[in-house]
Amino acid sequence: MAEITPGAKRLILARAEAAADKCAGNEPRGADARECEADIQNAKQLSVKLNYEPFPKQRQFHASPAKYRLFGGAAGPGKTKALLMEAVLQAIDHPNVNTLLLRRTFPELETSLLSYFRRDVPREMYASYNDSKHVVTWLNGSTTRF
Repeated sequence: MAEITPGAKRLILARAEAAADKCAGNEPRGADARECEADIQNAKQLSVKLNYEPFPKQRQFHASPAKYRLFGGAAGPGKTKALLMEAVLQAIDHPNVNTLLLRRTFPELETSLLSYFRRDVPREMYASYNDSKHVVTWLNGSTTRF
């Protein structure tokens, strides 16, 4: 496995590895087999290094158990990057879910979230990206729409 870094990635990677270890050596059937396969796939996906080291405020955002979280401030504290990485980690951690990332206008979306996605999320982490529909399909069946 790749180096485990601080923050949300470590927690999610640890959960995925634990789930994969639980399935190792067993021969589960039916739904259990599909769940084990999804857990193993998650561990493989997260072994690819995201190259994301969250700042203290980003770590606080990722660590919050709240259903709805706010992250405000002036330009520069990493709000957009934290939102993108949280969406990536959530999509990978939960198979067959849909996530949606928005900005006020499409030019804002293009210069921020989409730009960060193209630059920072390794191609090995997702199955496909439809550039005309702005939809990422992850290896576990989850999707992220921009």
